[in-house]
Amino acid sequence: MSASPQLIDENCFDRLDTRFNTYHELMAIKVMEILLVANPYDAYILEEDGSLASKIINEYRGLNLSRPPRLTQAAGGAEALALLKEKPFDLVMVMPNLKDMTPETLGSAVKAIHPKTPVVKLTHGEHHDAPAIDTAGPGGIDQNYIWSGSSNPMCSG
Repeated sequence: MSASPQLIDENCFDRLDTRFNTYHELMAIKVMEILLVANPYDAYILEEDGSLASKIINEYRGLNLSRPPRLTQAAGGAEALALLKEKPFDLVMVMPNLKDMTPETLGSAVKAIHPKTPVVKLTHGEHHDAPAIDTAGPGGIDQNYIWSGSSNPMCSG
């Protein structure tokens, strides 16, 4: 008797299972609600570069992901904190030129309300990269990004 040819590679199911598990591990941290804290000028600049919300939606569609995150905007730190007390957000993005507080102070206040919520400082250019003198300390900001019109930072880990 001759051996019958093997039609299915038995290891392919193990490889699929590993990829499937990795996907589900990433989906556990999916961002559904984003709070953008920006003064009116910074919000205008983001719109001039192309709507941030539409860039995020297009990036999600390009990656074949469903249900892109919802973007809520606050004009200052006090408004952002009031919104955070009403409902949780998965990500807080802060522009540097807030009228009522520095991004670091806001970040620390966000951490006091929701300790595990990531706070990202989003700047227009490298001139904002120098840390501001602030009594809140560095603990309030988790990441710094320079906005160049690309939505890639929103879709990266």
